[in-house]
Order: sequence, then structure tokens, then C-alpha cells
Amino acid sequence: MTDERPAEIVRPAGGWFDTGDVVSVDDMGFFYIKGRLRRFAKIAGEMVSLSMIETLVKNAYPNIVADIAAVSIPHPTKGEQVVVVSTSDKINLDVVAPFIQQQGFSEIYIPKSIIYKREIPMLASGKRDYMTLQKQVEDIIQKKNA
Repeated sequence: MTDERPAEIVRPAGGWFDTGDVVSVDDMGFFYIKGRLRRFAKIAGEMVSLSMIETLVKNAYPNIVADIAAVSIPHPTKGEQVVVVSTSDKINLDVVAPFIQQQGFSEIYIPKSIIYKREIPMLASGKRDYMTLQKQVEDIIQKKNA
């Protein structure tokens, strides 16, 4: 967009905006977001750090040893929502939500839900497999809502 033509989208040099999104394009030219390279969720227009949410959840339970992973999945009205996966069934929103607010963070940092899983999927490199985890969470949420 430019000041002279605010309704016109101007393609950047190189042809693409670097959003960090992983997409596929179908035969008709429609784009489908498959994931995100950067660890942020976009909630109601705000960028929220998934790594920060993981840290906040861990800090809410200083005496529990658990693996914590936050992923974003589609939300029907807010763009995305954050779901936390924990390897401890003791971690819950009743403790996490007030803790996050007490730390001075807004409500958009509070996960929509917390799911217990025995294991969080890992890549061969030893890092978390967030793409697989995101798909698993989407399936779990879809089954809950069915």
C-alpha cells in the first residue's frame, strides 16, 4: 500500500512478504497455512510468543518436572488460539491463568486449554516436533468439539 493508492497492495522486492508461515498452494492459486516457522501465534491481531507462554506455564509450577509445549491452532473468530501440552496431568488452567495475569501479561497469553500427553513428539535432532504436535492437538480439539 502507498499513501497515494491505499487500497492497492504493492508487491515487495523479491515478490513475497516474509511472514514465517508455511503454506501450500492449490491448483486454483489458493494458499493454505500449514504452520509457522516462527514461534508466535496471532490472536485478535496481536503477536503472542509461544515460547513465552511455555516459560510462564513452567514458572507457574516450579516444583513440577514436566515437558511443556505451546502450539497455535485456528480459532473461529480470533485467528488463532494457544493450546499447551504438558507431560504432567497436574498442570491446569486454574493455576496457570491467574499466575499469568499476576505476572502482568494480558489475557491473550492465557492458553485456551491445557492437554495432558505422556510424550511430546520429537524430531531426530532431539528438538520438539511442533508441526506433528500441532496436528495432534487439532485432532484432539476436533474430537472434543464433535
